[in-house]
Amino acid sequence: MKRKTVLSFLLFTVFALCVAVSCTDEDDPYYSSKRQLLGKWELVAFGNSWNNMIVVQKTGGYYEYLSDNTIRHFSYETQKYDSVKSTYYMDSLLHVGSIAYKYSFHEDKMDLLITNVLAEFNNFRYKRVK
Repeated sequence: MKRKTVLSFLLFTVFALCVAVSCTDEDDPYYSSKRQLLGKWELVAFGNSWNNMIVVQKTGGYYEYLSDNTIRHFSYETQKYDSVKSTYYMDSLLHVGSIAYKYSFHEDKMDLLITNVLAEFNNFRYKRVK
C-alpha cells in the first residue's frame, strides 16, 4: 500500500512539473519573427535578384498580417479591405496559402524569397506601413 502511495505521488509530481515547465510563446524559436511580421506591409520592389529589383512606383494597397494567422488586403483605390482573407503560418519559412517564402527583416523592411514554386519573380521587398 505504501508503495502505491509513493508511486502515485511520484507520478503526480512528474505530471505537475511537466505542466509547470511547458512551453510558452517565448520558447518558440520563431516567436520574434512572428512578432515582427504582424502589421501592415506594402510592396516596394520585386525581381529575380536582390541586386536587380524593379521598384514599384505606385502600389495598389497593403497587406496586413494579423495575430490570428490571417492576412487581409487593403485597396487604396476603394479604401476598403478585400472580402477574402488569406491564411499564413511561420516556422523557418513563411507559408502563405500553398507558397513558402524564406524571410528576413531589416528595420522596417521585409524580404521574401519564394522557395517552392516556379514564378516569374522570386524576390519581394516590402516596407512597413505605419
